[in-house]
Amino acid sequence: FAPTALEVCDDGTPDGITSIDLTLKNIEVTGNNPNYSVSYHIDLLNAEANIDPLPIPYTNTVNGQIVFVRVQDINTGCFNTTTLELVVEQAPIANTPVPLVYCDPDSDGFGEFDLMSMDNVITGGDPSLTVSYHETSSDANNNVNPLLSPYNNIVEDSQIIYARVESSTIATNCATIIELILDVNPTPQLGVGPTALEVCD
Repeated sequence: FAPTALEVCDDGTPDGITSIDLTLKNIEVTGNNPNYSVSYHIDLLNAEANIDPLPIPYTNTVNGQIVFVRVQDINTGCFNTTTLELVVEQAPIANTPVPLVYCDPDSDGFGEFDLMSMDNVITGGDPSLTVSYHETSSDANNNVNPLLSPYNNIVEDSQIIYARVESSTIATNCATIIELILDVNPTPQLGVGPTALEVCD
């Protein structure tokens, strides 16, 4: 039977062409049988003849491309073939926001930021998109350690955090990562207070 489509996220260029790790489907097509070997081919003739296996990773030529899978029993040499559809999903569109500013009453360079106030700006109000915020780009890419809102900056005066934008309508875990700058602006500090203003009547 044909495996389910291999759905991956597009790379930085939204053209439906990207580098794909075909081996992600090995377990599905073999039923996790260690006696089966798997190779991927551009057409049925190559798959049946077991020639010119596709390189891993493989860069597709069109979105929705069909490749051919050869599954062979390593003990008997018997084989079967099936097809695999390669689907490249577009990551959601996200708007880069202006810096989020906090007026710091004690001018110590640290403040409290309502991160969720930027959700609508980043998503453009699209209800199918969700946003999470992360301290590092690695955390955002791996979708771990989301920040709570309100958030207190940990870098004095100005800090970059990363917003991860995902779509609930895309089957794969496609996400767009953008930067959000947190700026802490000092508030003017007044002296002891001015003396009374006296005028002659």
